[in-house]
Amino acid sequence: MRRGDAFWSARFPDLFREAYVDYADARVRYTTELASQELVSRLHLVAVTPAAEIVGEVRCFAAHVADSCRERPFRPHLPHPRSLWAYAVADVRIVGEPTNPADGETVAEVLELPLAQAVAYLQEDDPVGADVVRHAHALGLVASPASPASRR
Repeated sequence: MRRGDAFWSARFPDLFREAYVDYADARVRYTTELASQELVSRLHLVAVTPAAEIVGEVRCFAAHVADSCRERPFRPHLPHPRSLWAYAVADVRIVGEPTNPADGETVAEVLELPLAQAVAYLQEDDPVGADVVRHAHALGLVASPASPASRR
């Protein structure tokens, strides 16, 4: 049985609370009701690392609906004024060190941590990210790795 936003918002109220994201100049709200794929402007893979090869299906489970306060999109190819910042899980295999492509975000560190440690690590600077990982775990999508390892 698929549970909707009403069920999950009671369990993760901070995650489902509408918020303003300063760097994006957007109002966002979290949802498990995934809309049209053409609205996706970001895809965050939970528990997947850079320099990894996806070896299974990418399974979207939630998104932040972002309503921009800007007159124009951040980049011309992005949906505007509404977009989705989607979250997904996938099985991966590490194939090398992380890369930093010129048109991508800078990868400073890659960590593989047991679930509880990963949530605690994220909680310090990214409580929303920590709740997204908790939600993925509650959905049965993320299990704790057998042994922790760290790569830089």
